[in-house]
Amino acid sequence: MPTLRLVLLSASAVLASSAAIDGPMHFTVHRPCYGSGIACGAYVLAEGDITPNSPSDLEGIMRTVNFQPTVYFNSRGGSLAAGISLGRLIRSLGLDTFIGGPYRQAKTLGGDADVLVDQAVCLSACAYAFMGGRIRELTDHGLLGVHQFRTLGGDAGEGAAQLTVAILAEYLSEMGIDRKVLDLASLTEPARITPISLTLARELSLDNTDPPKSKWELRAQTSGTLTLRTVQRQARNDASIVVVFLRQGQHVGIAATLSYHLQQNPRTAKLLDEAIGVFRAPHEFRLLTDSGELLRGTTIWSVSDANMRTGFDIPSPILEKLASLDHFTIWWDWPSALRDINPTTEFGTTGLANGAKAFLR
Repeated sequence: MPTLRLVLLSASAVLASSAAIDGPMHFTVHRPCYGSGIACGAYVLAEGDITPNSPSDLEGIMRTVNFQPTVYFNSRGGSLAAGISLGRLIRSLGLDTFIGGPYRQAKTLGGDADVLVDQAVCLSACAYAFMGGRIRELTDHGLLGVHQFRTLGGDAGEGAAQLTVAILAEYLSEMGIDRKVLDLASLTEPARITPISLTLARELSLDNTDPPKSKWELRAQTSGTLTLRTVQRQARNDASIVVVFLRQGQHVGIAATLSYHLQQNPRTAKLLDEAIGVFRAPHEFRLLTDSGELLRGTTIWSVSDANMRTGFDIPSPILEKLASLDHFTIWWDWPSALRDINPTTEFGTTGLANGAKAFLR
């Protein structure tokens, strides 16, 4: 589990460094180069304090574009309730979120791009809006920070505070974020900010671009059969894949189950519903390492509710080879139109070597 370590900053110092973002949040579309929105990495800059009008303002901007931009944040916070509403809107639209810098805007055809924001901040209520991103990315050039909240209804009573905690916990669960974010916030007085490092952001799934690699565990089934198992969060997605090695004679069977968190994610739910026919067709897979391909074959996936399942066999020597590596990837050939539900995942090997010795004995 993540270790929470507070590194407090003065809120006044953070805010003073962000004088350019005074005033209510406004949304503007920017293209760092000339060309199509997708090719140029076009984005919507959300800058300023979040207000009750912010969700409807973003909806208005989205009606003016014909692509799905990433939302770049530069905000010191604002209304907590509006921040949650903005995050839910971002998720319902299937948008990604980003905190970093520099944020650029094309100046002239073929010329250099103007720097709009050198190092962005996203504090307090902005952190909850950022959580709405389907893909959430924080870089070393950005500052993500939290502190104690005021109750959603403005009542500072104990009952109202407990209700606010419950609402925030439910929201974090919907967005696939570790509840320990609330612990960080609750330990930080309102006059200060706890910055969340990139490493911790990935542990808490605030940044889901490169989640920590999970350990492998050796388990005994009720039948006495040994299994090797891991649960790995998938990069750039609110999904987890369970991979289990099962001993079958001289071969090892792999059972894989990919589970999606479909709350407030209608885009993924729609893809799963529309792709039933695709799952019935064989899909090529490959076991890939830094030194090349170890194995390839085909599998057929089944889908049930929010889960995709498949399995295949590998020779025992392949498992021994995987156990000697730092990481490996199970890659599947998946249609580009279904990239949001692509099961391709990278795995670590911590615990795999010791487990494999007992498993293959």
